[in-house]
Amino acid sequence: MIIALLDVLHVSMSSCIKNAVFAISIIICMGGTGVASAQDSTSVSSQNNKDIRAWLSFEGGPTTPDEGATLLSLNYARSSHLFGLRFIGTSEGFFSDARYELAPLYGRMINWDWGHASGGTGVAVVWEREGSLSGSGPVNWTTVGVPVQATLYLTIPYRPIDWLGLKIGGHANVNPEDSFAGATVGLVIGKLR
Repeated sequence: MIIALLDVLHVSMSSCIKNAVFAISIIICMGGTGVASAQDSTSVSSQNNKDIRAWLSFEGGPTTPDEGATLLSLNYARSSHLFGLRFIGTSEGFFSDARYELAPLYGRMINWDWGHASGGTGVAVVWEREGSLSGSGPVNWTTVGVPVQATLYLTIPYRPIDWLGLKIGGHANVNPEDSFAGATVGLVIGKLR
């Protein structure tokens, strides 16, 4: 009986080893037929760096209803995607109530040698302070709005001043308290192309 048990164990072990060898052979053969390739890391990183642009813009212009606007924005672009953070302050005068907006934006852009055009939207926090543009008075109201912007960036494509540009844009904010729209012109500093 022990001999019969050993024969069964030997046959079982033998077939188990044969199956394992067969499975390993298949895995090795299948893995060996695949083509392995790699990319040159320097060309990939330099290509990705060409697509990354970041800039700061400072603008001013009229805004409805009969107010002046100051706009400051920080932008980051990768390929045709544009991400921005926009701050707007509007007021009829220095001692009038002032309205503010802070908005993260996402948009798309089209590039060419002399600049790019873009459009975007997001979600904004809008608030009004009483008294002055310096923001020292109490807050009258705070709300959430939908910001929209369309911009045209013009750059000089020649060194050494290719980091400086001109921005012409339109902006708007739709909110339940006090919607507004306007146009601005300003300077842009950064990597635009």
